[in-house]
Amino acid sequence: MEWKGLRHYANILLHGGVNEPLLKYDQVRQTPSSSKNYESMHEYYRHYRRDEMVRRCTNTNAYFATMTAGFETELEPTDPDLPEEQKEQLLEEYAFIKEFVDQKNKDVNMDQTLFVSQVKRSVYGNASWEIIFKSDAETPDWLLSLPSKDIKPDLNDNWELIGYKLNNKPKYGPTELLYFPNLVLEADMIGLSDVEPVADICEARHDIIKQDFKETAHRLWAPYVGFEFDFSGKRYSKEYQTTTMQNAIDAAKAGKGFAVNEKINVHVVSITPNITGLVEMLNKLEEAIMRQYGVPKFLLGKEIVNRATAYAELEAYADGVLANIQRFFKRELERQWYDRLTKVALKKHGKDYQNPPVVVKHKWNKIRTADIYQMATAVANLYAQGLGLLADDQETCYDMLGLDKDRLKEIQEQEQQRLKEMLKPEQKQA
Repeated sequence: MEWKGLRHYANILLHGGVNEPLLKYDQVRQTPSSSKNYESMHEYYRHYRRDEMVRRCTNTNAYFATMTAGFETELEPTDPDLPEEQKEQLLEEYAFIKEFVDQKNKDVNMDQTLFVSQVKRSVYGNASWEIIFKSDAETPDWLLSLPSKDIKPDLNDNWELIGYKLNNKPKYGPTELLYFPNLVLEADMIGLSDVEPVADICEARHDIIKQDFKETAHRLWAPYVGFEFDFSGKRYSKEYQTTTMQNAIDAAKAGKGFAVNEKINVHVVSITPNITGLVEMLNKLEEAIMRQYGVPKFLLGKEIVNRATAYAELEAYADGVLANIQRFFKRELERQWYDRLTKVALKKHGKDYQNPPVVVKHKWNKIRTADIYQMATAVANLYAQGLGLLADDQETCYDMLGLDKDRLKEIQEQEQQRLKEMLKPEQKQA
């Protein structure tokens, strides 16, 4: 380890401090966000950068899975068979663990961290973050996003994780990173990119948009013109002949007339590009990308559907693609992040951290896909049919509409206060 000077370590001893990242800025080859040299970029990242459909699908999955409803953390006893009274006492005694975990999630902006992680694991096949510890080498302080294309798990002969490699060289220990692979099929822990199956489609879309449409727009407004000059038998210099022909070509490109003191033959070739065919082909390629990512078309503005269809598609989307992403992050966060923070919190409070009596669970808030307009219509229909259940049980009505029941209590208290005010004059007369 590099010696950083007595003053540096004295400052850490007296005031605390944060360790420096193991990966330095100049140790990796960066891909500047402002760069448009796509050929030098990683193939899948190149498609994410320049193909709007790939980027929209990737970001939509990441946003809906990690940012739409958010998440909470909960404490649970390690022993699920404890009596209810002991369970409540245990959770109250160790509430400081949840506070510590929540604060660390806030410090590292875990919502944004998960969003970026999902984007990178979808593009590259994995996302990894170096955990930057405080000077005690145990308490995480912040997370450094690492270049996914350069990070690989390091396994021994027994398929056990012993660390992580950077550019095929051992760099990190097994507990120094948060590592999120995508679609791991083998024990090598190397994930697969979601862009890979549509890479050829992205290339075809690029050719159509950047070359075919561009060439069509450039040539569609005017036909091709061919000139046939006959300089035979006349004493014209080679320079004159070349200049005359070039002037004719330039004038034809500009759509202007020209005049020469020679007899020439002009051949007009009318070209009618199949624009409709190109557009249909582009739409088919877009549909292939959307099928790969499982994103409903109407979320991307590609199709207008009625509420019933949208509700059904959202339900399938939430229960399928999004639930799979959330389930993965839940397990990995609990294993790689929450268990670590639980032990740190217990150690700081002088508790037994080898066998924690509680564990922290990651709870995704439910993504509500119900159409509030349809639910309100259903409630109104029940009232119209004379069904008094909802009138007698307003809390059920609020549950169906997904409304805040605290507001219902306020309304009920205001109504009771109004009735009291109305009864006051009658009480005085009595």
